[in-house]
Amino acid sequence: MLLHRVVPWLAKLAARQADTPRLWSYYWDTIDTCAAPGGVLRTLESAGFAGVHRHLELGIFSEYRAQKPVH
Repeated sequence: MLLHRVVPWLAKLAARQADTPRLWSYYWDTIDTCAAPGGVLRTLESAGFAGVHRHLELGIFSEYRAQKPVH
C-alpha cells in the first residue's frame, strides 16, 4: 500500500524526532496484522461476555463493549 511508504517518509520530513518514521511504520504493521472485528466479537462471546457489540466511530475507530456475566 502506498500509505505504508508515504506516511513514514512525510513524517521524516516533518518530525523533530528521528524515530517518528519508524513509529509510523510500526503503526501500519499493526493495522495490517490486527484482528478482524468479527473475530474480536466472537472471542468476547466465547469468553462468556454478554451484550457484545462493536461501535464504529468516524468509520475507522472500533470500540468493543460487553458485559461481564453475573455469577
